[in-house]
Amino acid sequence: MWTLPNIITLVRICFTPVIALLPFIEGYWPKLIAFIIFLIAAITDVYDGHLARSRNEVTDLGKLLDPIADKLLLFATLIPIYFISRWRHDLYDIPIWGSIPLWVCLLLIGRELAMTGFRWWASRKGVTLHYHAHITVTIPDVTGDNNEFFASV
Repeated sequence: MWTLPNIITLVRICFTPVIALLPFIEGYWPKLIAFIIFLIAAITDVYDGHLARSRNEVTDLGKLLDPIADKLLLFATLIPIYFISRWRHDLYDIPIWGSIPLWVCLLLIGRELAMTGFRWWASRKGVTLHYHAHITVTIPDVTGDNNEFFASV
């Protein structure tokens, strides 16, 4: 249960309030620190999943916490960006046309909630969904050679 990937995910969850609140502190440094913490959290998101699979330490707790951490990280960045670009744009020289529209925020939040609901529904039906799938598409070249194109979904 207390594997290194799960601990990394819990640390990521603990850092989300810091990421959400630092942008509201006046000055350059709090915003830079929030950005650096966000980058570290994003990198560890990839790393902890890879680590869990490579060490065969995939747990039910990790399967539960990782999507929660992802959503919290999205909300911790989206809400301050929306608020600052909307109501404090004059303080940061953001033109009003440069702010994020509310419908974009609602679309991102709605997508996350819909995917969570879909994954929950699929798990109740006994279907396991994987986050990454590799697709190989063969594209004929002008010269007649076939080139393979790899995409991560």
